[in-house]
Amino acid sequence: AGGSAAGAGEWINGAISDDGSRVFFSSAGFGARPLFVRENGVTTQISASAIFRGASDDGSKVFFTTGSAGPLMSYDVATQTATTLSVDAGGTSHTALGLIDFSDDGSRVYFAANGQLVPGAPTTGTKLYLWDNGVVKFIASGFGAEIQLWSTIVQLKEPRMYVTPDGEALLFITRVPITGYDNSNPDCDTGACMEAFLYRADTEQIVCVSCNPSGAPPAD
Repeated sequence: AGGSAAGAGEWINGAISDDGSRVFFSSAGFGARPLFVRENGVTTQISASAIFRGASDDGSKVFFTTGSAGPLMSYDVATQTATTLSVDAGGTSHTALGLIDFSDDGSRVYFAANGQLVPGAPTTGTKLYLWDNGVVKFIASGFGAEIQLWSTIVQLKEPRMYVTPDGEALLFITRVPITGYDNSNPDCDTGACMEAFLYRADTEQIVCVSCNPSGAPPAD
């Protein structure tokens, strides 16, 4: 069977490590299928059924979902072990709606899910989370279809969000009034203007960096 980097019809972002020593590929086709890594002339199967989502710069960690309705997984190439990232405090895995972005070393991963992964997070709606070295943190909720768009355009390198190399900060734009600022304006699409928000993992706080500090409505 033929193969392709990351797999036909999937993302190829991170399909090869920076030094070229590790290459990730799938058997030909679409959807979930076997995922492999090639290193030092040896091919190792990562998963029998996976959709490739990306890999760390050095290729030590690879991210994938087990299908269009599966959880987000991280695979450690050195230890050949997989870890579920979209998991709640009780250990139950949840469907990931998209991998948003991650730090260069793969230790911090931003993703979206509908499930309540963190106690106190809303029980309904699409939520943005951070997997931070084994700890899942809730960021914000209220997102709709734009989460799916975010996941797509990040892979196309036309993002509406940016992550620092260490994954400490996430900058993103949205029409969701996360901080309570009234961004309504009839001249903007859907009647609400885009605003830019900065999230920091160390403080777990979000600040609107584009909102008018006087509280005045945004311009179109």
